[in-house]
Amino acid sequence: MWIIESGSTKSNWVALDDQKVRLETTQQGFNPYHHDRYDLVNMILSFISNSDGSKSPDSIHHYCAGANDHRRSEVADIWRYKLPFADINVYSDIMALAHGLTSGEPGWLGILGTGSNLAHFNGELIDYNIPSLGWMLGDEGSSRDIAKEILKRYGRSSFSENTTQHLKKILQFDPEKASGQIQDFRVFKEVIDLLADSLSQIINTEEIKALAHSRIATFIDLLPVNETKFSKRIHLTGSIAYFHSSFIENYLGKIGYQCLSIDRYPIKSLINYYVNKNQ
Repeated sequence: MWIIESGSTKSNWVALDDQKVRLETTQQGFNPYHHDRYDLVNMILSFISNSDGSKSPDSIHHYCAGANDHRRSEVADIWRYKLPFADINVYSDIMALAHGLTSGEPGWLGILGTGSNLAHFNGELIDYNIPSLGWMLGDEGSSRDIAKEILKRYGRSSFSENTTQHLKKILQFDPEKASGQIQDFRVFKEVIDLLADSLSQIINTEEIKALAHSRIATFIDLLPVNETKFSKRIHLTGSIAYFHSSFIENYLGKIGYQCLSIDRYPIKSLINYYVNKNQ
């Protein structure tokens, strides 16, 4: 059995054999909206080459960012092309939390990393999803969303001199030149990705941290407060959720929600899920 958990930035690959991990590696991310099918093919070939004689998998369980109903079948077809005799299962990335963390109990599931996502799990399946709308319109609280807000404030010279100088070293252009730098969509995306990847360098400055918390709060505010048919408990994963866990737990408490877990590495919980399931 292979278990793959892929976000837009990185992916975790595990070969499970006789309830034991035979191989575990990290590769580049895969999201069918942002990556070519051959990116996944090359990662499959790389994992096979590193398997060191392990037997071919009888089943594939791929939890994939961007794998909505339409894209899920496309991803499954790529797997069938390379491993035609395996049982192929492709899930949305949010299902990694449902399988790995909930123990079959209803609750909200949230991803806060490169992108963001929110869905409600009723104990068996996802019965409600708040569309993320992607990084251009939505993905509130994600690293790309925070990066967009940083760039906006940088271009309007809204930061202190100290923060501005930090950002100038990363961006390599002055605030007054921001508009000219991002007229081209390709360049704009490159700048957003650069800032998103560089958040760890600047997140501890008070201004950036306050900005990040503001965007995370916007994400949390998507949760329904007065809807009684949904659980008021939530599991979270992703780098942004992990590094801002204290703020998130406090903010959730203020709106009547209980944060049950913030799991930085869903792959560990998924391994336990499949080991226990197959015993």
